[in-house]
Amino acid sequence: DDQVDSVVLMVSEMVTNVLVHTDGDALLVAEAAGDLGTRRLRVEVADGSDELPHKRQPGEMASSGRGVLLMEMLADDWGVDPRGEGKSIWFELHERSKPDADALD
Repeated sequence: DDQVDSVVLMVSEMVTNVLVHTDGDALLVAEAAGDLGTRRLRVEVADGSDELPHKRQPGEMASSGRGVLLMEMLADDWGVDPRGEGKSIWFELHERSKPDADALD
């Protein structure tokens, strides 16, 4: 499923950024809410760094700098919430309804 691939890619990007750009601990929280067909997945990574992510224009061969671009392309919604100490980066995906098999008959 494309949404599963998107989640894996975005979580990997967020966790990698914590490992590369911070010295402290991080907290990852994933929450699925809603009824079948209308569920929402929210994934949040909080860290102690005050440095906020910013959009870059990486070259074709660049090995970094695509995090914000990925969030913009793949997430239904995303954001950064500065905290008293550190920040929280999050994204949401909304379940894509699959056609009802009975409705296709």
